Amino acid sequence: MPSPDSARDASPRFVEPLAESAPIALRESRRLCRSDPATGEGCADYHGAWQYLRLLGIVGSAANDAAFFGEALAPLAREGRFPRVLVSGTADYCLPAQLLAIYAEAHARLDLTVLDVCETPLFLTRWYAERVSVGIETHAGDVVDYAPRQAFDMIATHCFFGRIAPDRRDAAVAAWYRLLRPGGRLVTVLNRIRPGAPPTPVRSTEPQTQLLVERALAAADRIGPSLGLDRESLISLVRRFAAGNATYPLTSVEEVRRLFEANGFVLERFDVDAPEAGGLDWRASGPAAVMAFPYGKIVATRPV
Repeated sequence: MPSPDSARDASPRFVEPLAESAPIALRESRRLCRSDPATGEGCADYHGAWQYLRLLGIVGSAANDAAFFGEALAPLAREGRFPRVLVSGTADYCLPAQLLAIYAEAHARLDLTVLDVCETPLFLTRWYAERVSVGIETHAGDVVDYAPRQAFDMIATHCFFGRIAPDRRDAAVAAWYRLLRPGGRLVTVLNRIRPGAPPTPVRSTEPQTQLLVERALAAADRIGPSLGLDRESLISLVRRFAAGNATYPLTSVEEVRRLFEANGFVLERFDVDAPEAGGLDWRASGPAAVMAFPYGKIVATRPV
């Protein structure tokens, strides 16, 4: 498996310094992530482990969809009519880094804003922006409440719905519509579509957690001491990640289509990647594992 630190094969190419930023993410998550006052649950275990798990190559991320984002966004960047872009929700700097690479290759102006409810991925985004000497505006808050001074030309998201309960999805899609100018585009990769799954959060079972631990240890053996975590620390990191990570599933293509069309969007493109032959029941994988469930890929337009 190619190293996540190397440039991706997709065009345009972008480089992610995961080995450098993973320990920063772990440190800052302890300082910046907050717990929900109502539930006591927080995102520190997720954000603290995420870049290490990506460095180990055992979870999927926006980097896996670099080819789609390049194909969908590069023509729009070259048009010159989509300079003002919002990334709505991000686990780290991966999707912002892709946008920077796409617009740079197109020799196009990019005014990039990144919005998330947590300060940790925003800190990482600013860290990355400073590292590559670009300016990125960041805002901490819920997209439903976000009220910028000017509408955006484009919104990009990746696996956003998994982080919000089904009864809040209409409000989120309505917010995206409100935040776009007429003629603006929304480009997104959806969470895995799990037919028959209940509308409750999917969490890792103990066998799934143990499998993730085993995959992490095997990958760590290949990387060696440069990972910077001893065996016990890595096991603890993975187990806390699995215990705290939950994803609200999308249950059907029809559910997705209704969400967008009911809130005014025109689906310009809606691809659903077919699962591998003999696809798995939704119970067969945890929320972040790379498994054989279909993903939806959408380009939606706010009509003029």
